[in-house]
Amino acid sequence: MPLNIGSSGEAANYLKFNAKSGRLAINDAEGDQIEIANLTAIFDLERIVTGWLRFREGQAPERLLDHPNGGSAPRPEGEGFKRGFVLQVYSRNALGGVREMSGNSLHLCNAVNALYADWEAGRDEHRGQVPVVVLDSVQPMKDRYGTNYRPVFRITKWVERPADLVEVVAVESNVQAPGARTSAPSGGQKPVAPPSQSPPQADPMMSSEF
Repeated sequence: MPLNIGSSGEAANYLKFNAKSGRLAINDAEGDQIEIANLTAIFDLERIVTGWLRFREGQAPERLLDHPNGGSAPRPEGEGFKRGFVLQVYSRNALGGVREMSGNSLHLCNAVNALYADWEAGRDEHRGQVPVVVLDSVQPMKDRYGTNYRPVFRITKWVERPADLVEVVAVESNVQAPGARTSAPSGGQKPVAPPSQSPPQADPMMSSEF
């Protein structure tokens, strides 16, 4: 089923899509942005998290994530919250490892929803594997804010989950739900049992590609 989603936020290590320019960028150790011209990376769509997100200039991203066992979180109080997503993306060569990609803009969310539908259609034939995704192009989209851009993502193949993506990354809410008496509980990421065997070793061929 489609994702229940809608400006990218800045996590410790992030991948950001700028809908105004149609460009991707990552942050370096000093916090400066580095543009990514050609993206080929693993998108961990199996563990994508959805919820309510708000991005404000000069402030940390705010998010109230959906319940890990299903069901949408209630809309937080305040202006600017929109449905969005948080997703782990991996490429050792292009991104320096695992990056967090998040957003709630209309065109980015539509692109991720389309990619998620492709993943759903192919996952039964690729159990235990993750998709390799490329950014094919960006499409200009005219809306009430002028011209913005929508990324076009495409799954090129499926590979075994790399060792760097075995551990489940905790994604937590940092906004209180309406009517809650205490701070919002952590949520959004479905609990995953630890692997019964040793983590897979990195494939040398895959390491050279990613």
